[in-house]
This record gives sequence, C-alpha cells and structure tokens, in this order.
Amino acid sequence: MKPSSKHVKFAHLSLDFSSQYRFYLEYHSNPGNQLVHVLFVPLLLGSALAALSLWSFQVSFFGKKLLVDAGMILASLLGFAAALLWVLPLYVVAKAVTLYASSGRVLWYAVAAVQASGWSAQFAAHHWLEKRRPALLDNMVQAFASAPFFVFLEVLAALGLDGGVRKHLQRPKSPRRTKTERGTSTARAKTYTEGTPSAHG
Repeated sequence: MKPSSKHVKFAHLSLDFSSQYRFYLEYHSNPGNQLVHVLFVPLLLGSALAALSLWSFQVSFFGKKLLVDAGMILASLLGFAAALLWVLPLYVVAKAVTLYASSGRVLWYAVAAVQASGWSAQFAAHHWLEKRRPALLDNMVQAFASAPFFVFLEVLAALGLDGGVRKHLQRPKSPRRTKTERGTSTARAKTYTEGTPSAHG
C-alpha cells in the first residue's frame, strides 16, 4: 500500500537550510513561545544526553577498542547535522552530571522531571501563546533535527551576533516562474519594444 502524503511529510527531513528555518518560524513566531523553547530545548536535550550516556559499549576503530555511549553518538549526529558547537559541550556537561550523580535513581528522577516539565511547558506555550500545534505533530523528524540549531540561532539573533542571518532567512522566497511564464514575459517585452516608436521616428 502506498503511504499517504501526510505520513511522508511526517517523516520528511529537508536539507535546505532556508526551508528548515522557515519551517521552524511557521510554528515559533510568538516571542513568548520562542523564549520557552530557548529555555527548555537545551534542558531537554541535555537530560536526554545524560540518560543515553548511561548505555555504553565498545567499538573497534583502526584496531583500537574504544568505549562510546549512545549519548555521544546522538550528540555527534546532531552536531554534524546542524553544525552546532554547543551540542558536544552540552554532552560533556551531561556526562559529567552522570559521573558525579549521587545515585542512578536520583539521576533518573532528575531526567524524568526535566523531560516532563520541558515538554509540558512547550506544549502549553504552543497552545496558549502560539495558538498552533507543535511542529513535531506535523513533521517529527524535521522538528527534532532543526530545533536545537534554531534555538541556538534565536539566542545569537537576540544578542545581535547572528550577522543578519535570521533577517535574511525570514525574507519570503520569490516564486520560480515556469517556462511558459518566462516565455510569455519575453513575448510581451518583445511586443512592447517593437510597438514603441523610435527616438528618430
């Protein structure tokens, strides 16, 4: 059975930077909602990295046995995909928290509390402030992949350190003209030129 377009869109990931940012802004135009995401996305990601870092395993790399964990893999993938410099340091902080936590139970309670409060706050912000359902309900892959990067970009823009990237990406795209439209415009221009009397006429 052919999947519906809704399901395809739900799992679609655009690799175009400007389209990703426009997708993000469609669901995060309210300043209050943006602030909630700036506060909670790093906490949610950090607590998830802390929990995932508890699962470690060995991999062979050029004949060497290396100990890696699931948190390290997720941080590397997000850092590479979104070109973020803050994801890997966030992983280091999360890993340090797991190493110095008084017990595993306390760590899991903290992770659960952060996840519950973070997701609740974001859903509430979308409902009461943005008045639009969260992006992950329309495209989960796109939302999870782009949120960490664009929250970081929001912070840079607020500090005036984004070099005008945000303003540039907010400009609407000019629609591409089809061959027929381009041909019609050319024909009209030619007709106008031929019908215009010359200066020496």
